[in-house]
Amino acid sequence: MTDTPEILAKSRKYFRDFLSEHMHDIFLSMKEYRVGPGSGYGYFYRSEEIVQCIRNIYHNLSETFGGLTIPGEFTSPQHLVKTWKRFYEYLVSEDQLFEEVHNKLTVDAKKKYGKDFENYMKSGMVYPMPFTGIADIHAKVKDVLRYVLEMDDVKEVLNEKSIKTVELREHRNIIDGEMPSNIPVESVFDIAITTAIYEPELRRVREILVNPTPLVIVNDPTVYTRGEIVRKDGSLISVVIASDGKMGMPAASTLATKMIYNFNPKYLVMLGICAGINGKTNEGDIIIAEFAWDYGSGKREKVKGWFGTTKEVFKPYIFQIQLDVHLETLFKNLVHQNKYVGQIQAKWNTTKAEFQNPLRALIGPFASGSAVIANEDIVAEINSNHGKLLGFDMEAYSVFNSARFTPAIKTKPIVIKSVSDFGDSNKNSPNKDLLQDYAAFTSAQYFLQIAINDLTY
Repeated sequence: MTDTPEILAKSRKYFRDFLSEHMHDIFLSMKEYRVGPGSGYGYFYRSEEIVQCIRNIYHNLSETFGGLTIPGEFTSPQHLVKTWKRFYEYLVSEDQLFEEVHNKLTVDAKKKYGKDFENYMKSGMVYPMPFTGIADIHAKVKDVLRYVLEMDDVKEVLNEKSIKTVELREHRNIIDGEMPSNIPVESVFDIAITTAIYEPELRRVREILVNPTPLVIVNDPTVYTRGEIVRKDGSLISVVIASDGKMGMPAASTLATKMIYNFNPKYLVMLGICAGINGKTNEGDIIIAEFAWDYGSGKREKVKGWFGTTKEVFKPYIFQIQLDVHLETLFKNLVHQNKYVGQIQAKWNTTKAEFQNPLRALIGPFASGSAVIANEDIVAEINSNHGKLLGFDMEAYSVFNSARFTPAIKTKPIVIKSVSDFGDSNKNSPNKDLLQDYAAFTSAQYFLQIAINDLTY
């Protein structure tokens, strides 16, 4: 794998030396410090979370950093420094866990040993071995990263104010066409998420992010938010989200295109609420768009009827854009296994009014149009054009289309929306706000589980 040894030479050498000296011991500690039957160590307060920390540390060090090559494993010095910084921030975020466990074990030991507590402290019998061993490794790795981030060559990268550009061909495995030259290094994200409206859609999406912070692009009126999603192994997925607060395909297409060119995401995702086909879907059901098309695209013409009369008919042009075939297979398997929906509905039910119908995830055809629909007859007409239609909105097709027409950037579009109504005369029911909030919640939470467990980056 290619490398440029002169870039971040001191900091990379320091970190490589640390890995070379300590990785074997960290690996042995990960194998040793387990709790439960057969492990040799009993459970203690939040012990499984403490044990997960050592796993997260080892896998981040071994899989994320590897040989620290630039370019290669990291596309630029900024990319490596940003990864160091985020890993350090993750470790800092775990300080609260270690402090809480330490305090709880101390209180319990004082109650148990009474006046002999100090003697037991000196003998090292108060805190379980997995806790002290993992806490020591956690502190050591955090101190190393803190030192690395204070090194001169790293600070120079962190303090650079000018926007630099790089060739991102290797990072995104681009084969055809040249990458636009104005994409900033600091604005490369794994996932870009867009919504049509701020409330409740963007609010529910923002809830799935860790460390959300504003991100402003010069001469762009849209205010973006950047953050991370934390995977179970502690690795971070970089995410940027935005909404222009306007429904409809023109606004969605503009925002989707800007996010693709500004941020070069691997996945462009639209989340939020939609209308479902009554009888096929229930309120809150999650719909993954397998195909998307514009149901307003077609031809209106007059045709002859009985006794010389004429009438106007609409002949639709159903040009469907298909979901990436690998994603289609993945999502169909998730739907078939009924994964995640139970825990999402349970999470909602702990804080909000319960919905009687079990939450489901579905995958199938999805249509978009230019107007809000609150008419059963129009829904029936749209449904008649595609018998397998599951849902419709005002934006999904434009997200698929925007990704399709930016082929130099291999962004894969994903639309996951949840049913808040059926596009009928009951659209403005007294429960409208609650239904929309529930749908926005299930959509965002379902994608969160997919992002954590199933997507590749």
